[in-house]
Amino acid sequence: MTPIQSAGKFAVARAGLLLSVVSLMFLAPAAQAGPQADRVGMASDHAAARSALARGADLGRERPDSTVSLAFVLPLTHHDELIDLLHRIYDPADPLFRHYLTPADFAARFGADPTDHDAVRAFAEGAGLTVTYDSPSRGLVVASGPAAVVERAFNVRFERVRTPDGRAAYVNDRAPRVPESVAACVTGILGFDSLVVRRHHHRIVDSAAGQVLGAAAGGPLPLSGTGPSGGLAPSDITTAYRMGPGQDGTGQAGAVLELDGYAPSDITAYTTQFGLGAPSVQNVLVNGFDGHPVSTGGQIEVTLDIQLMLAVAPKLQTLYVYETANSLAGMLALMDRMASDDLASAISSSWGIGEDFVSASEASAENQALAQMAAQGQTFCVASGDSGAYGDAPENPSSPSLVVGDPAGQPFALGVGGTVLTTGGAGGAYQSEHVWQGTLAAAPNNGGGSGGGVSIIWSKPSYQAGGDREASGLPDLGR
Repeated sequence: MTPIQSAGKFAVARAGLLLSVVSLMFLAPAAQAGPQADRVGMASDHAAARSALARGADLGRERPDSTVSLAFVLPLTHHDELIDLLHRIYDPADPLFRHYLTPADFAARFGADPTDHDAVRAFAEGAGLTVTYDSPSRGLVVASGPAAVVERAFNVRFERVRTPDGRAAYVNDRAPRVPESVAACVTGILGFDSLVVRRHHHRIVDSAAGQVLGAAAGGPLPLSGTGPSGGLAPSDITTAYRMGPGQDGTGQAGAVLELDGYAPSDITAYTTQFGLGAPSVQNVLVNGFDGHPVSTGGQIEVTLDIQLMLAVAPKLQTLYVYETANSLAGMLALMDRMASDDLASAISSSWGIGEDFVSASEASAENQALAQMAAQGQTFCVASGDSGAYGDAPENPSSPSLVVGDPAGQPFALGVGGTVLTTGGAGGAYQSEHVWQGTLAAAPNNGGGSGGGVSIIWSKPSYQAGGDREASGLPDLGR
């Protein structure tokens, strides 16, 4: 998500066009275990950049009663068959074009091995953990427990460190160990550190100066809407993009992926201000989350995402708000739940992280959920970030790298960046549009700009064939 004047992201849904454009937001007032001979080590699988964070200021041992949430990732089956099916579903010349699967079909044909799944769940529960999410496709089991219980179960020791952004995080001091029978069933066990969290993608605009706060000389923005302080009202968006009948969400369901909570009164204030009626907004709380906002920045993102979906698609039958706490295990559970429910044809997300802070196991786990969405005809749209080509600038401000954001770089995600829209006056017709861009050359960590670049994890998917760059890395499920 970029400035409050810019086009954020779009999705071609199963029926019609669903376009999300940034406009205005309204907030209402408001003990170490010994070695075990029958166990094998699991690779810690930290990305290099992530590992550097573990060398932050030492805060001592993690509290034994603090909660650690782990995600056990099991591989899908019949990989080649799945890739072939995805090609056929999206080939207009193929008889299977748009013959999408149901979640039950997907689980039956490509779900993880039931025996492996049962063994993993039994291990987690036998170790004293509580299963908080279990995927219908059997590819993900999320379990949590006190840090002391996790230490004993996996032969690790948790330390606390202060990360460069000021957060207190826990990190394991050695590779976890699990029984050979469990190690053979999973592609990864994730969540042994909390060094990085997915960040929201919104910038605050000073309406008086037309500037993006926190950006270095980003330049003035055209504030030519009919809303308060010159911001874009929902009608301004539909006028500028000539969104006529049939493009208002009628008969469709949308969804937003959120790693924080929101206040329903903020949504009511917005819909009342612009006469959008009483929308059907349904919360889906995942992995034990209670729905209450945790951080101000996170709450703003959730509120903004909901309001924008209702602004451009006010006739949605239902807008599902999937919410969980901002953790790796929680996010994976959220993505899997959205695929398993298959309630929304268009999904929007404004959370991400620099791709070099994502491990191979994390990227693969995300990809499994996104592959299921693709097989079911769900479009997953995600903001590409606000740091231009330096996608890890928020995590690595002193020396950002030329990387894209995750999951925007995933082959089955639609990564979309922000633009600055110019109209022919307040509430006027479309005149021009350009990519939002700050002073990236002078200040790549501050200048801001619509995210973009080449993935360092995924090789080029088939639908982008013809270019000259072939990044190597994980098996490309898009090819």
